[in-house]
Amino acid sequence: MQKLIIRLFFILASAAFANVYGQNITFNHLTTDDGLSQFSVNSLYVDENGILWIGTREGLNRYNGDDIQTYKLQKNNPNSLFCNTVSRITGNHNGKIYLLCTEGVAEFNLATQKFTTLIQGNINSIYYNDGLFIGKKNEIYRYNEETGNFDLYYQLPDRNLEIVCIHINKDVLWLGTTTNGVYCLNIDKKELTHPIQKGNITSFYQDSESELWIGSWEEGLFRVKADGTIENFKYNAKDPHSLSSNFVRACCEDNLGNIWIGTFNGLNRYNKITGLFQNHTANDTQADGLTHSSIWCIVKDNQGTLWLGTYFGGVNYFNPEYEIYTRYSYSSNEKKGLSNPVVGRTIEDKDGNLWIGTEGGGLNYYNRRTREFKWFRPEIGPNSISHNNIKALYYDASKDIIWIGTHLGGLNRLDIRSGRFTHYRMEAGNPETLPSDIIRDIAPYQDHLVIATQNGICLFDPANGKCQQLFQDSKEGKKIKMVADVTFDSNGTLWIAATGEGVFSYRFDTGKLTNYRHDTADPHSISNNNVNNITQDSKGNLWFATSGSGLDLYRPASNDFENFDQAKNGLSSDCIYETQESPTSGKLLLINNEGYSIFDYRQNAFLNYSAENGFPMSAVNENALCVTRDGEIFLGGTDRKSVV
Repeated sequence: MQKLIIRLFFILASAAFANVYGQNITFNHLTTDDGLSQFSVNSLYVDENGILWIGTREGLNRYNGDDIQTYKLQKNNPNSLFCNTVSRITGNHNGKIYLLCTEGVAEFNLATQKFTTLIQGNINSIYYNDGLFIGKKNEIYRYNEETGNFDLYYQLPDRNLEIVCIHINKDVLWLGTTTNGVYCLNIDKKELTHPIQKGNITSFYQDSESELWIGSWEEGLFRVKADGTIENFKYNAKDPHSLSSNFVRACCEDNLGNIWIGTFNGLNRYNKITGLFQNHTANDTQADGLTHSSIWCIVKDNQGTLWLGTYFGGVNYFNPEYEIYTRYSYSSNEKKGLSNPVVGRTIEDKDGNLWIGTEGGGLNYYNRRTREFKWFRPEIGPNSISHNNIKALYYDASKDIIWIGTHLGGLNRLDIRSGRFTHYRMEAGNPETLPSDIIRDIAPYQDHLVIATQNGICLFDPANGKCQQLFQDSKEGKKIKMVADVTFDSNGTLWIAATGEGVFSYRFDTGKLTNYRHDTADPHSISNNNVNNITQDSKGNLWFATSGSGLDLYRPASNDFENFDQAKNGLSSDCIYETQESPTSGKLLLINNEGYSIFDYRQNAFLNYSAENGFPMSAVNENALCVTRDGEIFLGGTDRKSVV
């Protein structure tokens, strides 16, 4: 089956977050525009070859991940489907598919591609378990392939009952009826019990822990635990985490152990750990949401993708294992989303909230508790941000001040407590001002700031707003022009990534400036002269993210570098934008032009996240990695397309 690629602008990757707050799912769709014969999907089935079969009111559909083939009644063709309304699909996973239609039961042979009508008439249910079973009124029949007949298997004593669902678990036959709930037959002992005494039953589903999930029309969802106890879930208008509807059509377990429930009012995810339901419904303004809220059937394929059949919206599908990402997109409503879809720098303040720099929408503030945004964009008057394009951010926790580096708007100071902005700009001919109005990075040094610009570095004094331009008096220092990143290590050494010139180290106490450049004759020189980012982990290791040669580790004992790249170490891409250490795992997080990776230095192993395993961004922006103190990972994207 085809894999899903979703375009997002700003995302959070955190399985823990998803368990607490629920997943923000992006759905893909199969509709009549894709070749589906009809919008109303009654049943879904995945065969032994991984092919999806879709039963609709108007024909049977076969989907192989690329295109849809439709099977319908053909007059004067005895090998065609005899009835176009397909209510239920099952199969033996050995070359046969069985179809319950409004006028009987048909068999489809995968080898011959021919249909055979097995029985005509009013059949209520169909089920396969070491043989084909059908329900007709109050009776169960089993198909005898040798004779071609349906032999009576069991009969409920009440002739007025209609068996609409069948399930066999070991030696127990479960029978769902239209009026009297569920009956259980111990096959060996021939003992009949009646554990659920009312309700129109729609479906049985057995999960990996042998728990049985039973859907009904009006009585909600029943959970039969392994010890035999039964729990009944129902809709509660006062509880947002209850089942969304008492009309339950289908259930399915994902590979993470969650139960997904298709209801009349949306798709529910039930978390067994928390005991909470999360509902997903159709939204006309959300292009990648559900196409219809009434879910009739759910099936899981071999890749763990869940396929949903809707009452009037075709097929929707997604993979829960890939939905560890929460999406934050551009919105026209300030509180609801980002001011611009292109996200760069993001930092966390002392309260755990985020300050997000966009490239065209100014600065955004995101309250992680209330989940609301606030925008700071250029306005008329002096008290606003100077430019919409944000390139650098630094948060001074002691003073509760955000320092903002812009592209063409110089340096901004935001006093969070007062909400006041102060601007600092380059003045031609004045060496005490910024060397450029394009600010690339900001790093604290004692009571000053080191400001990296498009035209060199300066030491900025917040007390008087004056700059001291650095490295102007040495031949080596004049090479430092376009600066990508500046970082102080734990020894107080300033490291500078100068585009095209490798990296420099500088000691303020001695004035010593050292340049590290790539040497083709030295395998332990820095691997590339274009370094995007420098970071130091909690073990004191210095890491250099290069633009095309992978990741470098500085070895102070030998004053050289060790390289990790795609060819030798399995890194997904050699173009690395930024690195940060996870505070929870101690592993190194990297963003690149393919997605992001997690590097376990002790095991010398990379775990890569890209489109191949569900990473939902088409591109990650440079300097767009933020790892919060509690271990959540925020990534900024570059897609300029707005979300409707």
